[in-house]
Amino acid sequence: MPSTGNKHIVKQPLPSFVANAQQAAAIAHTNGPAAFVAAAGTGKTSILVRRLVRLVADEGIAPESILCVTFTRAAAQEMEKRALKALKTRNIAAQDLKTLRVVTFHGLGHQMLREKLQWTPQELNQRLISGEPRQWLA
Repeated sequence: MPSTGNKHIVKQPLPSFVANAQQAAAIAHTNGPAAFVAAAGTGKTSILVRRLVRLVADEGIAPESILCVTFTRAAAQEMEKRALKALKTRNIAAQDLKTLRVVTFHGLGHQMLREKLQWTPQELNQRLISGEPRQWLA
C-alpha cells in the first residue's frame, strides 16, 4: 500500500499590487467622495482597500466616517476581509474597526429605509413584499 504522507498545498501569494498613475491618484484622494468605475479585474478592490487603509491609518479618519459600497455581497465581503487584514497589519485594533461599513447598494438602500422609517429589518422586508413604497416616505 503506497504511503500518502503529509501533502501540503502551498498557496502562492498574490502578486503585489502596483498602481498606475490613475490608480495612485485615486488612492491618494482625500477630500470628498470618490467613485471607481472600471471593468472586472482592473484593481478596483485593491484601490479601495489601499485608500481606506491610508485614510484610517495615515490620515486618522474614523472608520465610521467611511462608507464603501459595491454591487455584490461577495465583493463587499472580499473588500471588508482585505481591509480588515490590511488595517490589522497597521496595528489598528479590531474593536476600532467594528464601525467600518462595507455594504452593497441594495444593503445601503435597505439600511436607509430602516433608519428613515424606524422599522426592524423584518418589518421592512414584510412591507417591501406586500406594500406600496411611496406611502412610507411621505
